[in-house]
Parts: sequence; C-alpha cells; structure tokens
Amino acid sequence: MTKNGDPIMRLSRWSLLSLTACALLLSGPVLAEPREGGDRLRIEAGEHVGVDAPTRGMNMDNVRDVFGQPRDRRGPVGDPPITRWDYDGFSVYFEHNLVLHSVVHGRIPDAARD
Repeated sequence: MTKNGDPIMRLSRWSLLSLTACALLLSGPVLAEPREGGDRLRIEAGEHVGVDAPTRGMNMDNVRDVFGQPRDRRGPVGDPPITRWDYDGFSVYFEHNLVLHSVVHGRIPDAARD
C-alpha cells in the first residue's frame, strides 16, 4: 500500500495534471468561438446562384460542346495537371480532362447571402 507522500504517486499526479493542462492548451483554438464582426456567406455545394456552369465530372469535350470555346485557357500546371478555362461569368478547373470545380465570377446577389 502506498501513502500520499510516495514519490511515485506524486509523479503520477503531476503527470496527469501536466497531460490535462497540455490537452486544454492545445484544444483552446479548437474550442474557441468565432470572432464577431466577420461576414459569412453560405452557398450550398454546387449552387451557382442562377449561373449555368459545368458540373464536377464533365469532361473537356462535354464542356466545349455545351458552353462553347473558352475565352482563355491556362495550364496544364502541376501533377496531376490542372487546367483552367475562362468563360464570361465563370472559370472551369480541370484535373486531367475532368471538371474539378467551376467558379462563378462577380458579386453574389444579396438574396443568396442569407
């Protein structure tokens, strides 16, 4: 049986206390609430606020057939190769020859901000 003054018990208590303190310090940023005053914009994934744009998974030929020739082309860059096609109102990002993302240009209407 050990007493409270036993060095092993004190070490165990200090270890537990130290681990608890470290866990709280490291979790602080995760548990912190977001700052007030920042603007937030919520748009559902794939929603383009009234702009018709290519969807993920379309290939380059489909995009060209549906939306025509792009105004500008950039890339491919990197590995995997990423290519960007710019149209009036949106840009399309391809990985190899498949649409990865479409990004709508310009200001989003106030109705979409709520």
